[in-house]
Amino acid sequence: MMVRKNSRTLLALSFGVALIIAGLGHAAAPAAAAVEERPGVPNDPRWSQQWNLAANPGVGIDVREAWRYGCGKGTVLAVVDSGIIAHPEFEGRILPGYDFISNSRIANDGDGRDPDPTDPGDWVSKEDVESGSFDEDCKESPSDWHGTHVAGIALAAADNGVGIAGIAPLAELLPVRVMGKCGGTDRDLIDGMRWAAGLEVSGAPVNENPADVINLSLGGEGSCSGSLQSAVDEITALGVMIVASVGNEAKDASLYSPANCFGPATVGALTASGTLATYSNFGNFVDVGAPGGDTGAQIISTVDRGSTTAVAEFRIDPTGIARATLIRSSCTSTFSRCTVVERRAVDIDASGFVSVTWIPSRGTWSWQLQLADTNDHEAATSPRARFRVR
Repeated sequence: MMVRKNSRTLLALSFGVALIIAGLGHAAAPAAAAVEERPGVPNDPRWSQQWNLAANPGVGIDVREAWRYGCGKGTVLAVVDSGIIAHPEFEGRILPGYDFISNSRIANDGDGRDPDPTDPGDWVSKEDVESGSFDEDCKESPSDWHGTHVAGIALAAADNGVGIAGIAPLAELLPVRVMGKCGGTDRDLIDGMRWAAGLEVSGAPVNENPADVINLSLGGEGSCSGSLQSAVDEITALGVMIVASVGNEAKDASLYSPANCFGPATVGALTASGTLATYSNFGNFVDVGAPGGDTGAQIISTVDRGSTTAVAEFRIDPTGIARATLIRSSCTSTFSRCTVVERRAVDIDASGFVSVTWIPSRGTWSWQLQLADTNDHEAATSPRARFRVR
């Protein structure tokens, strides 16, 4: 069965996951911690647009009240999805993940399974559609950075003066990549779920940071297969919670897997007025509804502006940094060899951000930031941001 991303119900799903994480963080805390005072309004600049987190009866989830009980500290959330891109909202909280996509064409990163869960983009070109290499339902589309979007809703940093606030801003993120161009497969999903929970998967290293909660913002039409149900049973027997989206087809959720497996907590989507979203699946297989948004009131999260590749954005500690040079290199398809083609002086803003505007051209590229301290000595070099443009 092909697995598809649930790009709307994922919003509701992430709210359900994040509330569970907040509760786990509180449950894991010493009894003396008890309930704290209601925190103030966070300084994230787009907080005012996060209607879904407000204290609106029947609409928002009143996340500031939830924060009195916990913010997810000490909890690991596995986002089993399309992978992740570097983002300041997750800084210092991304655990070593894995890429479980077996098919290199679906993976879109030049190889099959590997220890790098970075999302290289999942755009589908006209040539892809006409090649016959993908499912007939696969349509031309830009990259959506789905895994990053899901992760932001659940655990973006709060009160850091950047972007948005997540619901469990102290939880740790375990990125597990199982979806690429046109979705993914049951086999890769099952292996990704089992690995996320700390179970052994042939050919993959041991996961040293097993998840407390596994987020599945994905699904496909069909019954829950025996192998998928077995994986769910193994995982839940360990005490790991699986939360699954019910889907976006406006049909009975019993028709879609993994929501129709026995074991996951399933989440449907509600609008800004508290009613069932027109796109959300429904029925007895829906355990809970949470804000998912609609055309008139969407939910904002961490995204990328690139249609085929991530736009380079770096964040550094600006203390003592006098200047920075961006190094752009042209690389072989496997990134085994890169040749510098451009060095560009760039500005560092007061928050430590360096944003670069560049019109992508065909090729395999890497960007790296070279810093100099106040004495004009080389201070550090950032990790490579690598990508492909077709």
